[in-house]
Amino acid sequence: TPMNTEFYISPYQILEAELNPGSPVCGTKAVVTVEGTDTLHKLPLSPLLVDSQAGEDGNPTFLPLTNELSMDLSAYFLLKFHQPIPLSLSNIEKIQFVKTSFHVQSNLKANKKHHLVSGIQITALKLAPLYELIIQSTLKEKYSEDLSVHKSCFFVCFKCHHVVVQSLPDCPKHCYFINKGPEKSNLAGALVSKIPFTHPKCVPAVIEILRHQVAYNSLISSCVSDKYIKEDDSELLYFEVTPYKNTSISVFFIHPMRENLGCVTIDVLTSREVQCSLRLHPQDPTLSSSDGFISRALKR
Repeated sequence: TPMNTEFYISPYQILEAELNPGSPVCGTKAVVTVEGTDTLHKLPLSPLLVDSQAGEDGNPTFLPLTNELSMDLSAYFLLKFHQPIPLSLSNIEKIQFVKTSFHVQSNLKANKKHHLVSGIQITALKLAPLYELIIQSTLKEKYSEDLSVHKSCFFVCFKCHHVVVQSLPDCPKHCYFINKGPEKSNLAGALVSKIPFTHPKCVPAVIEILRHQVAYNSLISSCVSDKYIKEDDSELLYFEVTPYKNTSISVFFIHPMRENLGCVTIDVLTSREVQCSLRLHPQDPTLSSSDGFISRALKR
């Protein structure tokens, strides 16, 4: 029987559960299952978990995949997602490195001095700008809509050439314009629907990478709404979201008391930690929001 694991719940979902006790909260889930293949893979014949308590590396302890504890089978294990997850190319490479490194370590522990089996590749990847993938996935999941985007940038959301806005309680409406960055930007990604593996030891590290990515995706998707306007609205607050680094973004806005631009840089350090930095023109008045306050508000 496939096993379901829920590995990420966004701060918004936690807040919604607190405000509406008893309401269902559905986080990001994966199914652990087995899939047949055309090639042989060494799979365990019995459970390999030695100690469920965290070891030196912070993860459970497992036995190595020796000849006595394994068998060559035309199959492998899978982490299979209910909806494909947009993953950055760098995180895909990290996941592949984690799996490959473990195979090397496992073979060394089993005293194998011949060919070291590399990790199973994540296949059928179609690279595209990461921001496009995140927004398209959000629209499909939340609103069952598709998104057509311009070559260099697009509105969130972009529909019938109308600007879409995000409404917040007791606040002016926000309009977010997402700039996916220069054409040569390395912020590419792919939709990943399943991750193959043969030994459970690599799973905790893979899950942590997935949590980090989904936390970043949640930040971008929080700007997405199915509401839009047909004409320009002077009462809207406009923001431009621009890629900064792999898991960082810059949000530009017009200073409320001046005409210069201000900027908040948001760095998603881990799935649990966000760091924000407010930057203003030196001659502009300071704002009452400190970096720490913005960070706490965003995590809330």
